[in-house]
Amino acid sequence: MNLKLKKKVWCMSTLVLVVCMTCIVYSCNSEDAFFDETGICEGEVHTHALSARSICTLVDSVADSNEFLDYILQFRLVKSKFTLYLNSLDNDELETFNYNINNDEFIDDFIVKAELSEDMQLLIEYRDELLSSMSFCKLKDIEKKELFNYSSSSNIRSLTKDREEILYSVCWEPYQRATSFAENECALKILGCLCTGGFTCPCVIAAYKEMDDAIAKAKSEFEDCQRRHNAKH
Repeated sequence: MNLKLKKKVWCMSTLVLVVCMTCIVYSCNSEDAFFDETGICEGEVHTHALSARSICTLVDSVADSNEFLDYILQFRLVKSKFTLYLNSLDNDELETFNYNINNDEFIDDFIVKAELSEDMQLLIEYRDELLSSMSFCKLKDIEKKELFNYSSSSNIRSLTKDREEILYSVCWEPYQRATSFAENECALKILGCLCTGGFTCPCVIAAYKEMDDAIAKAKSEFEDCQRRHNAKH
């Protein structure tokens, strides 16, 4: 009886020992697995971080590329000439322009009168070169927006004023943001314009007109804001 009891005790002790060893081994394996998983996670995080850095590097690279700089500088040149000519129109001419903004023949004539023919051709040429850039094509839509935001922030307007005029940042900063946003949206829309050849591209002119309207609205709101704050002082 004592022998049987001893055997039972021995068996139980052995079983407990086996269980303990199993737990220890499992714990070590789990720990290794944890570190492996942590290593993988760190690797993934590192990969994501590298990816983010790569994206930033890619955006910076595109921003400094000849294709992008040619496009953005030509975009701004056409914008200046377009705005200058549009402001020279009287109300009737402006109404006619708005009515015929999708008319190819009218827009062709408008471009000639505004002396934008060569500039428009260059804009489309630079646009096509940018779209052919492998680096630019790798960017997602949100990264392309960041690219144009980066460009507009590097071209920030100086806060100028007359001697007797006070400019309030609460008015000026929203105007800056609205203007930059309108310009960036216009530059992006032109990338998607389909042109039929030559400088026949109503989509481009329509994008500039939409931008001009948005900037005019922002300017009006800026001036109203200025008047309100001047009235308080």
